[in-house]
Amino acid sequence: MLVKELRQGLRTNLFTSSFILLQVFMVFTVFIGAAAEGDTGAISGFFWFFLITTLLVAMPIRGFNALTSELQLNTMDLIQLTRLSAWRITLGKWTALMSQTALLVISILPYLVMRYFFGGVDLIHEFLILFLAFFASALLTAIAVGFSGYRSTLLRGFILVASGMFSFSLIMGYSVARAYGGSGMFGGGITTSGFWWTFLTFIIAGIYAIYFLLDLGASQIAPQAENHSTRKRLITLTFVAVILLMSFAGVEDELVLTLAGLAIALAWIDAITERPSLLPSVIQPFEKRRLFSITKYFLAPGWHTGILFLSASALVFLSLTFFTTNPALSWSLQTWAVIISWIGALTYPLIFIHLFIPNSKQMFGMYMLIQSCTLIVTVLISAASQSMSGLHDKLFWIFPIPAISIAALSSSTGKNAPMFFLLASTIFTLLSLAIPFWRSLPLYKSMRAGNKPLSEKDQFKVDRLLR
Repeated sequence: MLVKELRQGLRTNLFTSSFILLQVFMVFTVFIGAAAEGDTGAISGFFWFFLITTLLVAMPIRGFNALTSELQLNTMDLIQLTRLSAWRITLGKWTALMSQTALLVISILPYLVMRYFFGGVDLIHEFLILFLAFFASALLTAIAVGFSGYRSTLLRGFILVASGMFSFSLIMGYSVARAYGGSGMFGGGITTSGFWWTFLTFIIAGIYAIYFLLDLGASQIAPQAENHSTRKRLITLTFVAVILLMSFAGVEDELVLTLAGLAIALAWIDAITERPSLLPSVIQPFEKRRLFSITKYFLAPGWHTGILFLSASALVFLSLTFFTTNPALSWSLQTWAVIISWIGALTYPLIFIHLFIPNSKQMFGMYMLIQSCTLIVTVLISAASQSMSGLHDKLFWIFPIPAISIAALSSSTGKNAPMFFLLASTIFTLLSLAIPFWRSLPLYKSMRAGNKPLSEKDQFKVDRLLR
C-alpha cells in the first residue's frame, strides 16, 4: 500500500506544484533576507507563512478522499484480497502522504541554514517550529485520512477545516511570538525542565491522536468481523492515565485536564455512535476466559456497549482526576455542575437520535449535525443574553440544555444558580444514557445468550437494531 500510494502521490499535480512553488517562495524570502542584511520579524513571518500553509493545508488535504476514493471506485475488495487488514491499508495511505511531506521538509532545510548565516535567526527555535509544523501536518493528515472513510463530503470538509484553522493559528502564533521576541506557547524557555515535560506531553498526545484517528478510519472500511473498538477504548484509558500522571512532573493541571478530556471525549463520541456487531468472531474472544467475559459489555463494538463504556470510564476519569491533580483545584458545586454539563453536552444528542431517528445508518453524521445546531443556538443565546440586559438571566434558564448550561456557568448567571444547571444537566445526561440503554436491552440479551438461539420476538428486535 505504501509503495502504491507513494508512486501515485509523487506524480500528482498538487504535490508537484506545491513542491515547485515552495522552492520559489523559499528562494524569494532568502534573497529578501540577504538584501535586508539580517532577518526581521516581517521576513520571518513571510517565510513561515508559506511553509506552514503548505504543510498544514496543501499536504493534509490530499488525504481528504484517501479511503472514500477506494470505496467509490469499488477497489476496496480488490485491495483486501491482498490480505491487507483495514488498519494496514489506512496506515499505508497515511505513511505515503507523510513521506511526501517529509520530502518537502527536507528540501527547505538548506534555506533554514542560509537564513541563520544571514543573521538574526535563532536556529534552535527555527528547527523547533519546523518540527511542530511537521508534527501538526502529521496530525492533520491523520484527521483527513481517518475521516475519509465517511462518505459525507460536508462532514469531512467541516472537520478538516476546523482542525486546520486551529493548528494553523497555534503554530503561526508561536512562530510570530518567537520572531518578535515573545515567549511562545511554552513559557520559561527551552532550557527549563518544565518546557521539556510539557513538550513530551504534547508529543504523547499527538501520537495518541494520530493512532486513534487512523484506527477510526480503519474501522469505517473494516468488515464487521474485525474488532477495532476494544483496542481503541483500552488505549484511550491508558493514555488518559499517563497524561494525568504528567501533573506530578510539573505540567500544568489545566493542560493535563484539557488533553485528557479531549481524548476521553473523542473515545466517547466514537463509542456511542458506533455500529453494533454481534458476530461470533467478535464476541467469542471475550468468552475464552470467564473472568473477563463481562468486559464484552463495555469493550465490544457498538453504541450499546458504548453507553456502558462511557458510564464506567467517566467514573474512572473523575477518580483519576481527583487523585492526580493539584489538591488546590476547586471541587465546588460550580465545578461539578460544569463537569456534568460537559458530559451531558456530549451525550444529549442521543435523546433525539434514539427517539426520532432510531434506525439511522449514519449515526455519527446525525450526531455531528445535532451538535452543530446546538453550537449555533448556544452562540445566539449567549449573544442575545449580553445584548438584552433584561433577559440576561432568563434566556439561560429557559433553555437549560447542557451546552447552554456550560455557557451560563461561565458567566455571572451560572455563578448565582449552579444547583439549577447541575440538576438540569443531570436530567439530560441520565435521559441520554437511559433511552439508548433501554433500546439496547435485546442486544445485551443476545450477547448473554451466546450461541443459544433467541426467541423469535427477541431475534426480530435484535435484527431491527442491527440494520
